[in-house]
Amino acid sequence: MEYSPSESENNETQESEAGVGYPATPEREVIDEMHGEQIRDPYRWLEDETKPEVYAWAEAQNEFRKNYLESIDTETVYQEILREQDVFIRSSPFRRGERYFWWERQPGQQHHVLFSAVNPDTEEDKKMVFDVNELSEDGSIADSFFRISRHGSYGVYGLMEGGDERDRIFIKDLRSGSESEFYYGRTFTMNWRDDESGFYYSRSNYEDYGGDPSDETHYQQVYFHKIGDNREDDRLIFNAVDHLPKDASVAAHDSEDGHFVAINASLGSGGNEQHVYLYDVDNEEIKELVPEIESHTRVQLLGGYVYLYTDHEAHNHRILRTTPENAEAPVDDWEEFLPEDPQRQLYGWAPTKKEILAIYTYNAVDQVDRYSRQDGSYIDSLDIPGLASVGGLRTNRDDEDFYYTVNTFFSPSTHYYFNPETGASELFYEDPRSLDKEKYTAQQRWYTSKDGEKIPMFFIAPRNYSESVNNPVLLTGYGGFNLQTQPGFVGSLKPWLQRGGTIAKPNLRGGGEFGEAWHEAGMGENKQNTFNDFIAAAEHLVEENITRPEKIAIKGGSNGGLLVGASITQRPDLFKAAVCAVPLLDMYRYHKFLMARRWTHEYGHPENKQEFEWLKRYSPYHHVDSQQKYPDTLFTAGMNDTRVHPLHAWKMAAKLQNGHPDNIALLRTEMAAGHGPGKGFYDALHDFAEELAFIMHRLGIDIGESTDV
Repeated sequence: MEYSPSESENNETQESEAGVGYPATPEREVIDEMHGEQIRDPYRWLEDETKPEVYAWAEAQNEFRKNYLESIDTETVYQEILREQDVFIRSSPFRRGERYFWWERQPGQQHHVLFSAVNPDTEEDKKMVFDVNELSEDGSIADSFFRISRHGSYGVYGLMEGGDERDRIFIKDLRSGSESEFYYGRTFTMNWRDDESGFYYSRSNYEDYGGDPSDETHYQQVYFHKIGDNREDDRLIFNAVDHLPKDASVAAHDSEDGHFVAINASLGSGGNEQHVYLYDVDNEEIKELVPEIESHTRVQLLGGYVYLYTDHEAHNHRILRTTPENAEAPVDDWEEFLPEDPQRQLYGWAPTKKEILAIYTYNAVDQVDRYSRQDGSYIDSLDIPGLASVGGLRTNRDDEDFYYTVNTFFSPSTHYYFNPETGASELFYEDPRSLDKEKYTAQQRWYTSKDGEKIPMFFIAPRNYSESVNNPVLLTGYGGFNLQTQPGFVGSLKPWLQRGGTIAKPNLRGGGEFGEAWHEAGMGENKQNTFNDFIAAAEHLVEENITRPEKIAIKGGSNGGLLVGASITQRPDLFKAAVCAVPLLDMYRYHKFLMARRWTHEYGHPENKQEFEWLKRYSPYHHVDSQQKYPDTLFTAGMNDTRVHPLHAWKMAAKLQNGHPDNIALLRTEMAAGHGPGKGFYDALHDFAEELAFIMHRLGIDIGESTDV
């Protein structure tokens, strides 16, 4: 129930600390009745971005922010980052047919470019395959994916414009260079059929079920598109709503012989509930596999076997397998191919011709083991340095060799080639960007959260930092959707480190660092644990005399923006400054906009009374006290965001601006950008520099010309 008893136009200018008035934001009283409670929402009018007055308000906020930040030397920070980051970089290669493919980015380019060659070492017969930079001068058009068929004959790719993640999708013949537009809209997965005759893809047909555009991630279906056919003739393989709730997401891939298609389905963006199916192509039959278990399970077809990656009776995951003919057997009848490791979480795996490469995480740090594809016996482990994560694992099931990439806090990507003849890894390419290990240190610390849980945290600092209360700390976090916070290059924060700053990255509950139990301990009714873990990280650094509240800044985006919003409203005394990027903040109405309704599995549904009580405890927008001074905060939003509606940042900024007279609440709305994906290199760098300069200024750090510590 919603009604507006009155409109109170508060047109008085709210004075900032600098004596400059914020743009006027009228309060227009709206009251919701939810589960017997009346909920005030004076900024409801900011939820409609299509209204000219809302657009004008966002532009006025942008202008105010620019004027306010004029006195801050953002350009110095930008130029320092640019000197370090604007260099030639490339990815590790992967083979399709007779050619290898990889991505490169040269200085001056907003986006990377796809190349191929017969030999990735000598770059013999090197050819440019696709350059998205040619499609827009300002970098506003970006590629969202590029899938190459098994033998390298075709590619299917998506283009996004202005951060809008509804793609224009094209099919490209990589031999002739000809291409045709295939589809416009949000698609979810695409996998080529092994014989290159076409590909399996999933998309939503919400219109057929009476849905509206906010349902564009619901009602997903798997289709097969045959090359040369019209899309209207694509064959429906799997309709998720025939088997699962409407918010199920689905993905499909086929077996080498083409007789079977594996279908993975999950509910919620964090994969809170998963189901697996096998489609018999010859008989056009769908079978659900192991329906008797409730676990996080994914299916993969390989070499005549059906593999299950599952945490059924295995907290840290294991791999089972059977043949397609026996796939309907109870799970206890499947062969245990790779048993659970009691100490490490099996986070992913990839096949080569003779081996299975298993990626394990131990205390959020990656390790990679090699196992025989024939019987699962252990062979050896890759030599991965201490605090590192592994990405870019480029394997081919017909090849014994492979490429992989190691990321550390000191280097963004060191690419290695595994030589099967020697059984050793060889350096293939080292990214020129780096941090000097002689000047900086990275370590893993442990601390205790409010309920006694031990939480690990990465801590990066100048080697000469002293354990005094004057060290500036940038505390970042995420803690949601079963995603991990792992070691990764922090070179873009070099201006911060050079001026004595330190970086703290805790592994919060809600993430995936220690399996599904860790995820569930920070979701739904347990979401407060995530915020407690983050707050406890700051308290630990204060107790250890590393810093003090006046020297702590926090930063997070999306779900991490919710984390920042909850932290500043629950402990405003503990932080000096914050960057709250593309956040969720109104947790009573988040499910009504864009794809956020998919996230009720993660947070809870406001229309369910019990789950509303969970959200009521922390919804940041509803916990703002007009008499409380809050940390100085820069909010960001994207006008074209198709994930998180800008209303969250807008309403929260307005509430803080019209609250305590000393609140510093700035707002940056990117009028031609979205949630983040697709943003050009220089645009993203400039935004990051502004955020870092804001934090440095509010913590009293002299930007000036840096002196490396």
